[in-house]
Amino acid sequence: MIQFSKKEIEQYRKRIQNNPALVRHLQEEVKAVFTSRIQVPEKGIGNWILYYYCPDCSVALEFNRNNEKEHRCPRCGKIYHGEPFHGAWWSHIHNQNAIQSVNMGILFFLTNEKEYFEKVKQILLTYAKYYVGYEIHGNIPCNGPGKAEAQTLDEAILIQHFVTAYDMIQDQLSAEEKKTICEGLFLPAAEFLLKYTEKQIHNHAVVIGAALGMLGIILDRKDCIKIAVYDKYGLKDQLDRGVLEDGMWYECAFSYHMYALKSFFTYEKFARRTQHGLLGHPNYPKMISCILRYIQEDGTLPVINDAQLSQGGMEEYQILEFAASNFPVDGIHDILKKSYQGTPRSLNTEAFLYGPETLDTKQEKLKESYIAQNGGGLTMLRENGNTCLCFRHGPYAGEHEHFDKLAITLRAFGTDIAPDLGTCGYGAPMHYQYYKNTATHNTAVIDESNQPPVNARLVRYELKEQGIYLEAEADFSKDTRPRPDSNAPRLWKEEIYDGVYMNRRLFWNPKWLAEVFVVQADRPHQIDWVMHFNGQACKTPETAAVSPFSQNPPFCFLEKMRPLAASQELINTYQTQDIYTTIYTSQQNHHLYQGLGPGNPSDEKITYLIERTSGKQAIFCHLIEIRKDAPTIENVKFDLTGKDATIRIKEKQKTILLQMKDQLPIQITELN
Repeated sequence: MIQFSKKEIEQYRKRIQNNPALVRHLQEEVKAVFTSRIQVPEKGIGNWILYYYCPDCSVALEFNRNNEKEHRCPRCGKIYHGEPFHGAWWSHIHNQNAIQSVNMGILFFLTNEKEYFEKVKQILLTYAKYYVGYEIHGNIPCNGPGKAEAQTLDEAILIQHFVTAYDMIQDQLSAEEKKTICEGLFLPAAEFLLKYTEKQIHNHAVVIGAALGMLGIILDRKDCIKIAVYDKYGLKDQLDRGVLEDGMWYECAFSYHMYALKSFFTYEKFARRTQHGLLGHPNYPKMISCILRYIQEDGTLPVINDAQLSQGGMEEYQILEFAASNFPVDGIHDILKKSYQGTPRSLNTEAFLYGPETLDTKQEKLKESYIAQNGGGLTMLRENGNTCLCFRHGPYAGEHEHFDKLAITLRAFGTDIAPDLGTCGYGAPMHYQYYKNTATHNTAVIDESNQPPVNARLVRYELKEQGIYLEAEADFSKDTRPRPDSNAPRLWKEEIYDGVYMNRRLFWNPKWLAEVFVVQADRPHQIDWVMHFNGQACKTPETAAVSPFSQNPPFCFLEKMRPLAASQELINTYQTQDIYTTIYTSQQNHHLYQGLGPGNPSDEKITYLIERTSGKQAIFCHLIEIRKDAPTIENVKFDLTGKDATIRIKEKQKTILLQMKDQLPIQITELN
């Protein structure tokens, strides 16, 4: 066996005698595959698993291993038939076969029970019988094709699992059985992946590189290892160039940060006893530190860019068991302990095979606030462990970007107040039509069009006794446009944002948030400031709804958008459970609209507040108070002069004067 030495296996077999519950747990995990007939299609008909979503509700369909004809939505109850759902169902079957082959391989080498060996062997031999004849197919956006699957990415994950499972049983296979599996499955898989390796810095290239590197090791193919690990776009290059200065994976989505790290670790677990491992790379501990820096009070990571709400569960952190044994990163034991709340660590194979024997309870507590001066550009301000503000001012992130520079999200009392919606399954229509757009984020949008690639930056931050001041900018007027080393789809019109400059200034303290958002352009535009809230508006305008609010996605999905009565200053309050969010607006004769839009899932509703104006310049100025009890703010006055703003905030005990001027330090005066 390549992954584990004989000594390690002996130790595992001794240790498992004291942990029979793990064996029972694994037996339950593999039951559906172990006790049923082997299901492997004779043709390569697997389709994109992200097509297995309800087009109406944007949620995953219910998977039933025993029913390939009918596919039910768990929310609306609709039954879907045929393609693309049938092929996506087969991808679920592939995934189950692959994942449970690994678990059955673990059961075999822990217990030496031949039934598990036989099942894994038969699954691999069945794939070896058909795989070479699978036709290359698939036309998935931003992906290469597949054979068993419909995209190279999923093909590579399938092969990672099968190589891992094969290695766990290979000592018991006959020479003929090894030859059959290698020549029928692994050799054609290697030739396929060699042809469709991705020439980009991207999570896809990490996944494919990990699979190709594992194939190279198992087949003793030096050409595969060279391309997968050492060449340009190989795993070492991905670590060198794909990890930003602060440790964030360059796609700036925590779902893909974890996704890339998982495949890096899958390769490292397999290669650690060979000369081709990369465990000494300095960017591994940086990636882990980045995760720990952004953990929220409930253990989740912020939803940004192409993150699905189904991702990010506590169990995902359990891949860090391997990291905890290899990298001395403060805080890693803390998050691992939290990930096992409600589930014993003794039932986790990652912990059993790769983790430290015990978790240290004396490590450093998770960090509070983090101001991102470089790297991914996600500043995160917290109070008492409760995330209150995330501010997006980083570089363009490629394919999984949501074009949301200078966007903010608000969270208080453990609840998302003004969230990032993330996205749904990429095969669902609402992914591109709604979620993956500037206008569905809490930022400014020009002519209802997506921001083009831009590298936003933090201009200044100041730590004050009364709070924290942040100022960031996104300059679309510069001639040089960032072009990451990835195959990103063009979902914007650069000419719309030519000559546009945005500057957002925020002053945050635990009680309220003040902001000045300046937009400048060299020609007139429609300029919208967008904010959405979980929950409902406490007051509905009596004016008639504008229908349709827009003909263009994503605003065409908004409904009951009513204009608010024109006045110099407006106050609106929104309720999320028992939490109230009041927003004070100095609108300067701008048009304000309030209504509803899709949440996530898309059949849920969130409340939108949109402030609209037209021209070459817009200044949006607000103060937002989030509370459970009675308000502390009695009155707010705004004084805007050019691009400068003075905000007078009258609280019960004092009055605070904020002067937020363009490119200058904030001035704070407290008046009795």
